[in-house]
Amino acid sequence: MATETSIYMNCVIPDLVFPSKSGKEDILKILKRVAEKTLQILIQEGELNAIDSDVLFSAYEHEANTSSGFKTDFLQLTAQNQAQKNSLSVEAELVRFQKALRNHLVARVHQWSFGQLPGRQLSLYDKCQSLREICMTLGAPSMLVGESSVIHVASINPVSALVASDWINHELRSISQESAFIFCFCTDLSTWETMMHRHFKS
Repeated sequence: MATETSIYMNCVIPDLVFPSKSGKEDILKILKRVAEKTLQILIQEGELNAIDSDVLFSAYEHEANTSSGFKTDFLQLTAQNQAQKNSLSVEAELVRFQKALRNHLVARVHQWSFGQLPGRQLSLYDKCQSLREICMTLGAPSMLVGESSVIHVASINPVSALVASDWINHELRSISQESAFIFCFCTDLSTWETMMHRHFKS
């Protein structure tokens, strides 16, 4: 399958190549790259050690390859694992990891703590049908806001949000040769789960 490399605004994974046509296997490859980058940053920031990382990534690969529909985000699985290990809540661990990731990344990911993000998800997915599968698999529900060139992307994982942002622009440029103004947001676990349900429930 032919692939295409483009220069993107966020470039959280500089050598990432988006496929010219986004099949499920292609999306899973990107998903694993997101997990690898998330893991790399958390190790660099001292949030995980090598032993933890090997166990977590093996578990995540199994989950990604065997589950259908909604995929567990690597950061969610990591928070669940560490919460059990450290006798803390999943939410507390997630907030700690989100802070480490956001502090490390150059591209800005805003923290959203005001309930649901505004926007019209169906309008975006109708405009470019491939985005529904991409956003669902990356765990990054996205929506048009006001003008058709403004898009909000939400995730519990800042890396996922930034990669989704670049991929959305890649897909939109392939059909209209125009880029969108995309704003990335990190949400709490409950808000993210609600948005995933609303956007992608069959």
